[in-house]
Amino acid sequence: MYFIGEEASWNGFSYFNSKFGVYFEGHNKGTVAHETMHAMNLPHTFDGKSSSALYTYEVYKTNNLLDYSHHIGIERHCLFLWQWKILNPKIR
Repeated sequence: MYFIGEEASWNGFSYFNSKFGVYFEGHNKGTVAHETMHAMNLPHTFDGKSSSALYTYEVYKTNNLLDYSHHIGIERHCLFLWQWKILNPKIR
């Protein structure tokens, strides 16, 4: 995990199946969880059906950690069961 004390146009990033996350000024605990789960191969909830996304939701409509709803004031704090089923085998 890399924390950079500079402003950026986003709060953080990571790549799928990576072992790192980069966090900029303005990140919060939701950002750390969001980017960590990307590193564990979870996509955004609104990315469309992919090999790792079983369902697709409208952007800004859920309180899911992989949504961008915090941009409109909805606190992100949950995962869906299908996401847990992807993550659990990866937790050591």
